Amino acid sequence: MDAYIDNWYLVRQPIWQVTKKDNLLEKELLFSELLLRSRKDGRFPVKEFQALIATPDGNQQFFAWLTGQLEKLFQAEPTIKVSVNIEPTQLLTIACRTFLQAMLSYQTNLYLEITERLSLNLSVDVFKEQLHMLKQLGYQVLLDDVDILLKNKIYLTTFLADVAGIKFSADLHQTCKHTPKAILNSGEYQNLISKLNDKLVIGEGMSDQHELEFYLANGVHFQQGWLLGTGY
Repeated sequence: MDAYIDNWYLVRQPIWQVTKKDNLLEKELLFSELLLRSRKDGRFPVKEFQALIATPDGNQQFFAWLTGQLEKLFQAEPTIKVSVNIEPTQLLTIACRTFLQAMLSYQTNLYLEITERLSLNLSVDVFKEQLHMLKQLGYQVLLDDVDILLKNKIYLTTFLADVAGIKFSADLHQTCKHTPKAILNSGEYQNLISKLNDKLVIGEGMSDQHELEFYLANGVHFQQGWLLGTGY
């Protein structure tokens, strides 16, 4: 398993606050998501990652590695703000609890993105309890790829009290080019949007002008992607 981690690294992808005034775009860097990548091909090592976190020892190795990476980053750049991804099932592990305790002194620098991959073995009630635990610890939590959760009939409004914001995947604007009513006009989506006044709403996949304009037209001013620069 160590061979996997030896080939991994983290890439920062920026999240911008984007506004448009008289056709003039203004941007401000909010924070950056740390994307896990493999040195072998520069992509997310999905099979290796899933194999690693399938065991307690693998989770311990992963979170020990992630802790080391974050500590080096925050010590080198004390004012930087970043987010990291955590799988819902990882929240139940001792290794994750150890990681959360180790990162408490960096809370103002760190967002936790909880992915959309809810396991059949993890009930909605248990997931809600885990989100509440993160909030009680003082962490800023984001729900990742919520449009995918909506497709799976997950009622996101039940989680909003314990999260700082939500993120839409690149699939949202790609899907809506063909079937715009599938998500944006759904009752659950409209109910969700009506309750997000004090939350961060972030759109992922902003890589061209069409996607940027799509998000702006739908009231999403926090956008993630390379179109406006690297954020460094």
